Amino acid sequence: TKNYYLYATSEVMAAANLGIYVADLNYCILFKKSEEAKKYFEAVYELSKIIRVEKSTLEFLINRYEANIAQNDSLKLMVGQLLGQSTAGLQGTDRERLAGIAMAGYQIESLHLVLSTLNSLPDTLTDQQTQTQELLLNFILDQRGKFEVVYNFVRANSDPLDPDRNPNYPFFDNALRELIGVYQGIDKSNPNVKELGEKVDAIRNKVVSKE
Repeated sequence: TKNYYLYATSEVMAAANLGIYVADLNYCILFKKSEEAKKYFEAVYELSKIIRVEKSTLEFLINRYEANIAQNDSLKLMVGQLLGQSTAGLQGTDRERLAGIAMAGYQIESLHLVLSTLNSLPDTLTDQQTQTQELLLNFILDQRGKFEVVYNFVRANSDPLDPDRNPNYPFFDNALRELIGVYQGIDKSNPNVKELGEKVDAIRNKVVSKE
């Protein structure tokens, strides 16, 4: 969480990592890691400033967070609104594409966390672990449609012919398209997600890279 400032040199990478930090914040809240959650929220707040989210939106976010910091259920509801509130102020501006990049980062990190949890399950499962495995696989399959929405949003709000306006467009365009292609070979009858995990990790490693 201390490294958020390393993404300040590029609005696009700040937006992508804003999405990643929000997903990690959600994970901390889910497992009631209040101290870690507080640090992730501070990082999210600072990244939101880097991509120039409206001051009124930032004030709303921090007030809501501080009011609910001791109530885990309230925080879980609030974090569901966090990314939407952070990116709502970008709509209709020349920075609208950053909203799509932030959503892509959020989806990538959420999928990374779920795949990591799935891979941590032992070879021999208890009944409860079998139910968990099924829930995780269903979540993974449900994400395909969300990635398609994000991919189309990024394409609609980017200009691949103007690298100064969106220097990371080719990366996100190719990465999301390839990820959707991997998804096309996965369904309930073929739940092998190894290739999907490798693709997600490759994209995530690039996004969080400090280079």
